[in-house]
Amino acid sequence: MIFILLRHGHKTMEPPENPSLSAKGHEQSRKLLKMAQDKVIPSPTICLYSEMIRTKQTLHDLIENYKPKTELKTDLNLRDYNETAAQFRARVQKLINLYTFQASQPENKNQVIYACTHYDWVEEAMTVIDCDKNLNSFEFAGWAPAQYLEFKITEEGQWLLTSRGAANV
Repeated sequence: MIFILLRHGHKTMEPPENPSLSAKGHEQSRKLLKMAQDKVIPSPTICLYSEMIRTKQTLHDLIENYKPKTELKTDLNLRDYNETAAQFRARVQKLINLYTFQASQPENKNQVIYACTHYDWVEEAMTVIDCDKNLNSFEFAGWAPAQYLEFKITEEGQWLLTSRGAANV
């Protein structure tokens, strides 16, 4: 199974409670599609996104072109103001564990999952993913909009970092 952890594209500031993508963010969405068409990144079979509109907008062009299964995952949401650090970590761990388990199932071997989420979620995920690389090192600090990490999740549950990049425009 391939799992692409993706931060949403560049956003506007309005409305403050759920800002959409900016013009640059929409360009980043188009760039992700071009990268998939050019085989820089694999084409998705499943696209996951949070409740914030900008995450689905980031995946929009991939979804329109490849018609993958799509799913809103509240576990990908930003940390809620009344959620403790332990609760947030448990929520992130739950989603990572789900896809680690699913990778062990033969019927999921060829799945390509895109999980579009937020900066705080990505930072937390980096601390819980059992990866062949140290994701807590300075090399992986800081996440620009539309930046991603591509992992291969083995049947044994190991996450192998295969590539990283961003939809730079």
